[in-house]
Amino acid sequence: MPSASSYRHLGASLSGLLIIDSLRSSQVLIRSRRANSFLEEMKVGNLERECVEERCDWEEAREIFESREKTNDFWAKYVDGDACESLPCANAGHCKDGIGTYTCSCQEGYQGLNCEARENNSDKSDLRFCCKTFI
Repeated sequence: MPSASSYRHLGASLSGLLIIDSLRSSQVLIRSRRANSFLEEMKVGNLERECVEERCDWEEAREIFESREKTNDFWAKYVDGDACESLPCANAGHCKDGIGTYTCSCQEGYQGLNCEARENNSDKSDLRFCCKTFI
């Protein structure tokens, strides 16, 4: 069995970690009160209380927005940020944020993941010529 003197070096190296000044030690004891009591469920949904002061889940967000579509729009931004904030859609395309992704709806005449490419209209004009010829 090891003697007490064999652990003396361990105590010396840990003393700086275990003994902290009173200012730092009092900060450990301070924490803000969370609104997660039993009676919280009786209150009307509140975005700040449910999802800013605390981490909320989808059902709590649904209580606030009272609409699946509005909840999904909020949830996509809440979970991983707004992917559309950087304006990824070119040529006046409309960006729709999703969880871990986004989708661009392109203006007429543009295509591609980010609406970066012009549509090739030559195929359409050939098709119209073809159909007019055989009608």
